[in-house]
Amino acid sequence: MFLIVLLCLITYFQSNINCAKFPNELTKCNYGDSECILTKVNDIFQNKHKGFHGLLLPSLDPLHIRKLNLVQGSGQRVNIELYFSEIDLIGLSNATAYKATGFDQVPLEFIDFRFMIPMLMIKGPYKVNGIISFLPLNGRGESELVLDNVHFVMKFKTKMYDKNGNAHLKLEKSKMNFNTTRLRMNFVDLFGSNEQLGLNMNTFLNENWKEILEDLKMTIVDGFGEVFSTIINHVLNNFAYKELFN
Repeated sequence: MFLIVLLCLITYFQSNINCAKFPNELTKCNYGDSECILTKVNDIFQNKHKGFHGLLLPSLDPLHIRKLNLVQGSGQRVNIELYFSEIDLIGLSNATAYKATGFDQVPLEFIDFRFMIPMLMIKGPYKVNGIISFLPLNGRGESELVLDNVHFVMKFKTKMYDKNGNAHLKLEKSKMNFNTTRLRMNFVDLFGSNEQLGLNMNTFLNENWKEILEDLKMTIVDGFGEVFSTIINHVLNNFAYKELFN
């Protein structure tokens, strides 16, 4: 049974706003109008990814994440503690959302949201300790992980709550999955000053990326689920549900 310890703190989310007004520059969609919602979401991904103050959104590309800790303790091939700090998630500006359901006047029990990203990069400092395929890992340095053609499928359980007399929507438990056609990894200083050993290990990781990803997938899924639910809930917490739709 794997153990995941995840702390995702996006520094932008430190404001405490009681209730915001929907921005005039963004036309509201009707409740349940999935086509309109997808158009607005894709406009935000592609044209407002540097930050959209009207919706109190941070920069989405790059999206800065202070800490992301993945601990995989009982995989067939992977048993590691992998800690990322002050990393950037790069590529959301090229994302395309293709499904968004559940935003009815009375929200459905589950929100279904799906999107595709041609290339998603995770870049920043790491620290790792553990074993992959009986090979020991112990290092720290800079890292770069690149996923090609990533399809995310996310389902969030919804809950309505009262805030200052207004009904707000909250996304609670998430059920997420993703697929990618390729994962490329580069961990600098994987074995300290032994560059050749680090090069050999990076080569091994990239040659066996499918098997490694299979063991790490559930921890990564939980991590991404927390990232995206944090972003969406920040908007939902600051806007009454009735302010978001016609």
